[in-house]
Amino acid sequence: MAYHLLNIETLDYYYCEDEEWVNAIETAKQNYWTPDGTSYDIFCEAEDQCFDNDDILYYNYMLVVFQNEAMYWDGSYFEKRNQIVIYEDSIYLASALEGTGVSTELIDFIKMGSFRICSE
Repeated sequence: MAYHLLNIETLDYYYCEDEEWVNAIETAKQNYWTPDGTSYDIFCEAEDQCFDNDDILYYNYMLVVFQNEAMYWDGSYFEKRNQIVIYEDSIYLASALEGTGVSTELIDFIKMGSFRICSE
């Protein structure tokens, strides 16, 4: 399944296959990028889970469930859990990918700043 990346400010999308994203992250690490780790977004996860349910009690329950998950979040760039790559990390990531053969479209997207790695 492909990665669906969403810029937080511009709402631009970028879709890439799993192999392209994994390769980009591994390439950046080899080029001395030190990942800050992603931020787990409990509110986005709860909204995704409650998409077709208007019950506020269920929504609050899901917030508690996802808050517990967030306590053990490891900052993954590979899971698809609506996590956020912060602005500074995205700039360093894009810089580490320059001239490596990674897709210029992906690099240009990453350069735009903070983005979400959306759930499937």
